Amino acid sequence: MAKPGYRYETSGEIKRQRVRALNFSQVLLRRIFAKGRLDRGGRFYGAWWEYIPKNFRRYVTINGQPTVEVDFKEIHPRLLYALAGVTPPDDLYDLGIRDPNIPYDVTKGHYKKQREIIKKFINALINDERGVHRLSDARSKILGLSHEELIELVFERHPIIKTVLNTDTGLYLQFLDSQIAEAVMLDLMPQGIVALPVHDSFLVRDDFLPELQQAMTSAFEKVVGVAAVLKAEEQAKDGFDYLDKGNKTNITELMEEHSVSFHRSYVLSWRSQNPEPSHPNLSFYKPWRPPD
Repeated sequence: MAKPGYRYETSGEIKRQRVRALNFSQVLLRRIFAKGRLDRGGRFYGAWWEYIPKNFRRYVTINGQPTVEVDFKEIHPRLLYALAGVTPPDDLYDLGIRDPNIPYDVTKGHYKKQREIIKKFINALINDERGVHRLSDARSKILGLSHEELIELVFERHPIIKTVLNTDTGLYLQFLDSQIAEAVMLDLMPQGIVALPVHDSFLVRDDFLPELQQAMTSAFEKVVGVAAVLKAEEQAKDGFDYLDKGNKTNITELMEEHSVSFHRSYVLSWRSQNPEPSHPNLSFYKPWRPPD
């Protein structure tokens, strides 16, 4: 999980390279604001779970229980539309790019790669104060579009994005998503539910999934005034049929899912045999759920 290519800047143009340390004692969160203002930036940083690669977050446990992660869908573009009082399209990252020789399926292969590029490009535009972001040649080749052609498509699909170019709107949207994150955590805390934030996504014990979804929906509406759209929860899958692609089966992906499933089964088994936590519960609140 430590990235051997991690670099940090010491002074001026001098850069040094070191392995990033993963320190499990880093559990305190702090908000980092920008531009000397309390309405720009403000996201929560500092906790160890924010710095591990996304595919390792499924191994995180809370009080010995497996966790589930839920993310807001296309949060910054949707916040932008909400501020303008305009209803957004269903899929904000679908620009209508199609290959007549490839059936459209955004969940796999060619179109999945394209969507990831478009997602990063749109969010980079929203956060690009100096107007320096450019589409790389490699990504241009995958899309079959030049930088200028992609920008034209984005503006055609989302005229609102053109109005925020070269502004600090991205930092204001970060402030809004940090306010939402704060509201989610404060909503769950009195219920004895720990939520680990990763900016606009959250990990909770998987038996508290309904409470997390409710807290996220309520917090978004409270801060922004419109309904939230959540992604499907991310957790280990119990079956592997969806990975069987005949001679195109990705063995690495298959083995990774087997590892996650084995880990999950082990944790559940251990927890059933050790119902009491091995460490004292220092919380002021006992875990609580509303009656069925």
